[in-house]
Amino acid sequence: MEAAATLDVLKLHRWTGTLLAIVAALMVASNTEISKYGYPIFMLSSFFWSYVAIQLKDQALLLLQIVFICVDAFGIYNWFVV
Repeated sequence: MEAAATLDVLKLHRWTGTLLAIVAALMVASNTEISKYGYPIFMLSSFFWSYVAIQLKDQALLLLQIVFICVDAFGIYNWFVV
């Protein structure tokens, strides 16, 4: 993949991850019935950011996203399983 195309893909993933995180944060903060749906959206956001971290070889960002994915899995478990 060309460098310019790679940058476009990374930019798309950054913005998608950011917008998903904003929507998820608003959903969780609403403390309503829709709050529980914020966790899967947060997780999706973290997958987008994980892709960016891997492409940029940013270990700190990748670790943060792995932790977020685990926290989101815990939230999903608490809201949808138990």
